[in-house]
Amino acid sequence: MKKSLITLGSILVLAAALYANTVILEFSGEPSANKIILNWKTGLEENVDLFIVQRSTNNKDFLPVGEVAPTGSNSAYEFIDTNLSDVKTIFYYRLRIRNSDGTFQLSEPISVIPKISSFAKTWGSIKALFQ
Repeated sequence: MKKSLITLGSILVLAAALYANTVILEFSGEPSANKIILNWKTGLEENVDLFIVQRSTNNKDFLPVGEVAPTGSNSAYEFIDTNLSDVKTIFYYRLRIRNSDGTFQLSEPISVIPKISSFAKTWGSIKALFQ
């Protein structure tokens, strides 16, 4: 009996260690006029140092586009991406979560198709002519 309690306790400690850094409960993106609004909700934020928002156009090569400081467990966050230079593509976003011990974890990527106004498209074309 004592051995089975120790084994069960070891399994619970191991499971807690494996999932302790899993903080993202929801992650979504919504296109708006000339911007993309990203929202996420967290559960446990133990040792989370920073949320780094990353973007890609091919779902492979991600680059940072912003950072959000953590506010504590069970929080809701928003990041607005207004730097939408390539209007003919799907953007992929993910969160790179930096822990206080220097380790990182990644969220699953999401895809968002931007809504660019015709004025922004025209202005972007005019600017491109003079570059």
